[in-house]
Amino acid sequence: MSKFTAILIKEMKDLLRDPKIVVGMIVVPLVLFPAMGAMFRTGMKSVESEIQIGVMNQDTGHFSQELIRILEDNPGVKLYQPQSSSLEGAIQEAQTNDVKVLLVIPPGFSADVEDTTGAEIDMYAVVEGLGMSEVISSSRVDMIIQGINTQLSRTIISEKVPDTDPGNILQPITTRGYTVVRGKTVNVPPAVIAGLVSSQSFIVPVVLMVMIMFVAQMAATSMATEKENKTLETLLTLPVSRLSILAGKMGGTAVVSLISAVAYIIGFSTYMSAFQFGEVESALSLKDVGLAITPVGFLMLGISIFMAVLAALSLSMVLAVFTQDVRSAQSLVSFTIMPLVFPSMIFIFADMNSLPVALRYVLLALPFSHPTIAASALALKNYAIVLGGIVYLGVFTLVVLLIAAHMFNTERVVTAKITLGRKKSKSKG
Repeated sequence: MSKFTAILIKEMKDLLRDPKIVVGMIVVPLVLFPAMGAMFRTGMKSVESEIQIGVMNQDTGHFSQELIRILEDNPGVKLYQPQSSSLEGAIQEAQTNDVKVLLVIPPGFSADVEDTTGAEIDMYAVVEGLGMSEVISSSRVDMIIQGINTQLSRTIISEKVPDTDPGNILQPITTRGYTVVRGKTVNVPPAVIAGLVSSQSFIVPVVLMVMIMFVAQMAATSMATEKENKTLETLLTLPVSRLSILAGKMGGTAVVSLISAVAYIIGFSTYMSAFQFGEVESALSLKDVGLAITPVGFLMLGISIFMAVLAALSLSMVLAVFTQDVRSAQSLVSFTIMPLVFPSMIFIFADMNSLPVALRYVLLALPFSHPTIAASALALKNYAIVLGGIVYLGVFTLVVLLIAAHMFNTERVVTAKITLGRKKSKSKG
């Protein structure tokens, strides 16, 4: 076993022995996020279950009966008709029989619909608590009423203008959506394209931010623990080159950080899946519209992400050298790395070319923005900006690595520190 491998394994064991890392960065994401998603899904299923609607019909006309028939045919509705003839009695029955919404059809409803003067019905939402289901129930009834409006409108149009398609009157204008992608026109609406690329534009910045923060925090924790426990001096006296020590510590931290990032991504993906309801799988793919990333593109994206993670790892090692304990190391790294990483999240909502010029150059100057830029640029086959970002990341990483290597080859790795706060003044004799 080489000396580098021995240090790498030692580093991994030291990190995995720390219960704060194992529980906080591996177990919690795999347990907490899925549990939160399951609770949200359970709550939403209770909201999506069959809703009981009460109907108090005070009208004797044709259209009130048609409204009740449409409600009865709705698979998500269980109809309840109160026995009481008074409004107060009907509301009491609704409260007793778990009726969420009571609809009151007034006298003359059918006549108003027939005369096209506009008809009204009264809706009473029975609220027993302040949960989401109480609010959503009335919203679901509003949507049902909108559907009933459309069906009644079709009925009226068919009776008034028998030889006309009601749809052409209700919606006289329809649109056929086309999208021009890289000079190629595809018969796909822009909204569908946006849906296809939304997951890609969201996942890459989030995954990158998680990986970089995990790498930075673990690297800082590893170095600060060695300094806090006074074991760094012992490690430096071993017959091992200091560059091997630096490489071993960086490699062990990177492996454990990768495990933590995978755990976080799995847990977060499970949590986000709880917000997806009634999705219909589309036969359309990014390849069909010319936005798929090629194998060479994936290789370039992987290189860009690897360089960004290596830069974060090196930078956090350098910062941790200037601290004396774990808490100060984590604080210093967070205050330094987060402002460099967080601005790249803007690419979830905006394209690079749509940003102001000044902001565009600021984001290009931040090293951790380039993998996110690469994800979108590779889909559009814009390889030049990706190669430029890789070169920039390479130069930045090389500079930080040289600084880290220089510090490990001097006594600064042991003696350097940053004093936060005011220095105490010496007492005058």
